[in-house]
Amino acid sequence: AALGSHLVEVDATIDRAIEALTGLRGQDGLYVASTTRSANAVQAEASRTIAYEIVADLGYAPDVLIAPVGGGGTIASIHAGFVQLLAAGRIDRLPRLIAVVPSTYDTLARALETGITDAAGLFGMPAPTGGDTVLNKIAHDHPPDGVEALAALRESNGRVLAYPDRAAVAAVDRVGREEGLYVEPSSAIAWLALDALIADGTVNPDTRTVMLACGSGFRETEVVIAARPPTRETIALDQLGDLLARIGG
Repeated sequence: AALGSHLVEVDATIDRAIEALTGLRGQDGLYVASTTRSANAVQAEASRTIAYEIVADLGYAPDVLIAPVGGGGTIASIHAGFVQLLAAGRIDRLPRLIAVVPSTYDTLARALETGITDAAGLFGMPAPTGGDTVLNKIAHDHPPDGVEALAALRESNGRVLAYPDRAAVAAVDRVGREEGLYVEPSSAIAWLALDALIADGTVNPDTRTVMLACGSGFRETEVVIAARPPTRETIALDQLGDLLARIGG
């Protein structure tokens, strides 16, 4: 807005909006700047560098990588990056991928469970009926790059875990308290998966685990506040000492 952009809000789901824009592509110089592979295959390849950066930072590949997943392109590209590193002899294993999705938009989870491998099968699945979600950054009826994501999950012996809005919003608080990070609900959802993996023994103290916090909480501040309004009060200046004593006690 500060630079004079013309902002338009479309009354449609992200999937329908992308579909409509794709149909208009090429008219009057219009191009689609979505992160989907169908819109820009080169952009999708850039996410491979996440794998490179992880290995550069750690010196090895993690055993498990947990990532929030919406369209599916990012986790597929990260896997491709690890495949390249393995072929180059830089790592000795592929990390097991754990995709985390909203419970109301669980098409990827159902597709993995039922053995779907192609676009016809994926996009032929019944759409979720969960309705609105605060996890809108990762909410797709049918993940546009879901076929690639499914292939990456299967090759890495991965899983898909799904969680509801309420748990994701609560996780925002937890991440802030425990890690000092302010992440959006669509990123905090990864911490829920970590809990589940610890509980079932997939992750233990010796498991080298990496989680991706993909989105700043500043993208979703209004959503978080609406879900959990903060407590506010007004005091006089001479009451400040009493207040601090009460909070500290």
